[in-house]
Amino acid sequence: MNLKTESTKSKPDNGPLSIVNEQFHKHYNNKKKQYEKAILRGDILLFVRLDSRLISMCGDKLKVHDINTKKYHDLKALTHATLAAYYILSALDIDEAVPLLRSWTKSFQQCNDIINCAEVSILMDRLLDKVEKNNSLEYSWLLQFTQGLEPLFANMMMQAANDEIDNIVKTLDLEFKIHHKKSTETYLVVLGGHQPRYKELAKLVFKKWYNELDDHIVDAEHHVRYLEGGSSLDDAISLIATVITDRELAQLFLGSVKGLDQDALGIIGEKALEKYWAHREVSRSTELP
Repeated sequence: MNLKTESTKSKPDNGPLSIVNEQFHKHYNNKKKQYEKAILRGDILLFVRLDSRLISMCGDKLKVHDINTKKYHDLKALTHATLAAYYILSALDIDEAVPLLRSWTKSFQQCNDIINCAEVSILMDRLLDKVEKNNSLEYSWLLQFTQGLEPLFANMMMQAANDEIDNIVKTLDLEFKIHHKKSTETYLVVLGGHQPRYKELAKLVFKKWYNELDDHIVDAEHHVRYLEGGSSLDDAISLIATVITDRELAQLFLGSVKGLDQDALGIIGEKALEKYWAHREVSRSTELP
């Protein structure tokens, strides 16, 4: 079924209010474009977490920093190797799968620069010994294999997280010092891309780093943003231009720069929902025989 979300910006689409709504969006977009130009002009220091990179942008000064280095990708590939081993043992004949995986473990033993690589090789060889000897794959052997991997994976993930945090913070510190911007002139964006959950650490680091700065009143929630499905620098610029435009309106009409960060209808709706459900329960009770 080819059903897609529809924009409600043009609603209502007839009557006098449609003209009013059209004018609002026209002038809103004009204001947003002004802020996009301001970002491109260098009025804002923008950091964008994009795939394995952290981009710093201040006007035409743009730098791309590799945050997830070869070390991180090696650890990721080693983790994937254990998962691939399960698929191979499940999909191929034993006499075909075991030699293939033996060649992997042999190569793992030579990876002295990759943390836990030798340990993973030993565990995999133990599993292969049982599979080869019995010409079968038992669930209990797989369970023993995964239990042995658990502390190794925990260590590998902690190592990867430590490296990512260190690389991000050092880059933020360096670029913030270079551009001499206030924290109120600094925005940080995490683009979800194709794998949103992967970017959660970057968002936590951004918030921690921003809250450490001392020349702003609004908390990090306003200056640190996440964009689901965002995949380009243009996406980040558009998002921050929207944030700044909304902030201006929120301060003027709602008395809080964070006013439009919330789902206003949802907040009021919570109260309406309580009243509706209370009435619903009363109605049900009167209908009982």
